[in-house]
Amino acid sequence: MKSPFLKLLGLFLLVAVIAIGVKIGVTNPFFSDTETSTNNALSVADSFDPNPGDVVINELMWMGSQGNAADEWIELRNMTGSTIDLSGWKVVNLATGPGGTITIPSGKSIPPNGFERGLDGF
Repeated sequence: MKSPFLKLLGLFLLVAVIAIGVKIGVTNPFFSDTETSTNNALSVADSFDPNPGDVVINELMWMGSQGNAADEWIELRNMTGSTIDLSGWKVVNLATGPGGTITIPSGKSIPPNGFERGLDGF
């Protein structure tokens, strides 16, 4: 049977070896972190199509105002945390005249959680 002194000495040596290994950066990982990758490519879309409910009609002025009967507009709201590009979107059955469709011009977008009000067809 080992004496308590030998057990204590063995424990001290074990702690000393671990401390020295940590101090000089010696480690023995359980998993290897070495990876090899060749000829990989990552493709991402410039923008993502919104999902239903991402853009909603927030407000609608369809009868004009006391000052002008033609003062009509529609306000869209972005319900997401990302900018949504409205370029080329169509609002159907909104305008008067043939087709009744308004196409939103290029460069129109709604900032995250923001609004865009279209006056006379955006």
